[in-house]
Amino acid sequence: MADSAYTKERAAWVLARAGRNPAARRRGERLAARARRDFRDEAGAGDAPGAEVVTPNRWHRGIYREEGTGNRLGWTLTTALREAAVLAVAGPATALSWGLYGLWYRQRESWGPLRPLPAAIAAAVAAVLAAIVGWVASPGLLGWWLMANVVGGMARLAWLTRAYGWPAAEAAWKRTQTRTRRAPTVVQVPKEAPRRVIRVVRVKNTETKEN
Repeated sequence: MADSAYTKERAAWVLARAGRNPAARRRGERLAARARRDFRDEAGAGDAPGAEVVTPNRWHRGIYREEGTGNRLGWTLTTALREAAVLAVAGPATALSWGLYGLWYRQRESWGPLRPLPAAIAAAVAAVLAAIVGWVASPGLLGWWLMANVVGGMARLAWLTRAYGWPAAEAAWKRTQTRTRRAPTVVQVPKEAPRRVIRVVRVKNTETKEN
């Protein structure tokens, strides 16, 4: 059965562009691990003999930057404060982006693969509407924060589609659609065998009777 999420293609696309970015490498490695797991499940090969090795997450990278208990405690506090600040400022945007991403992912077979362009257009429209509302209504600090999170959520959705390699899925999906359109089903009808014409020839009896 074909993978409608194109996990293998997305993993290769992300890893090819990750460079030294540990977050991008982790995304690509996790996609590759998922593709291998799906392949084993489809082939009935069971679990892998060893655990998949991927780049540590940002919490681990933030805490274990330096050796020593004191350093780790300091980096733990720094990482926790940083994550709390991001959650307070952009928590709704993060939740909105992941919610829309999950909805689109579930509907990918009917809507097609996730694409950055529609999300970017939606973010631009939301930004224009927010500017108009801010100009007309003066919503105050809370209103600006909410509108900024809506715009940020749409923009982050566009980023997520690229960060998880969906341009590669879109290209593969378009190739599949092109092959489907170019290969119509042809029903071959056997040609009718030529009919044989049988002629009946009558031969006259020319024998004469002797007297």
